[in-house]
Amino acid sequence: MLLGCFYTYFFKTHLTLLPYYPSGPGGNDAELYRNKKGFFSINVQVVCDADLEIIDIVARWPGSVHDSTIFLNLNIHTNFEAGRYGDVLLVDDSGYALSSYLLTPLRNPQTPAENLYNE
Repeated sequence: MLLGCFYTYFFKTHLTLLPYYPSGPGGNDAELYRNKKGFFSINVQVVCDADLEIIDIVARWPGSVHDSTIFLNLNIHTNFEAGRYGDVLLVDDSGYALSSYLLTPLRNPQTPAENLYNE
C-alpha cells in the first residue's frame, strides 16, 4: 500500500517571509531563515495519502534547514521507524536516504527496469 507522496514538486515548499519582514525575520537569527535560493522563508513539508489528502504537515522550520533534517524530526518518521504503518510506503526525491519505507529515485539508473522505477 502506498501511503503518500512526500514529493518535492507538489508537497514541499518555502513560504517567503520577505513581504512580512522586509529586514529579515528572526532578529539575530535572521540568516537561519535564508534558504538556498537566497530569500527568507519557512520550510514547509506535507505528507499526503494516495488520494492527495493531507495526513501530516509541518511549517515551523527556518528556510535554511534541509528537507531531510525536517523529515527526521517529524512524528510520522518516528512512527515509520517503529513499524506502526506496516507495509505502507512513502515516495520522495533523492534528497532523502532510501529506507525500507521511503522510496527515492536511483541516482544512475542503468537498466530499463531502473529507468522505469525512476519514472
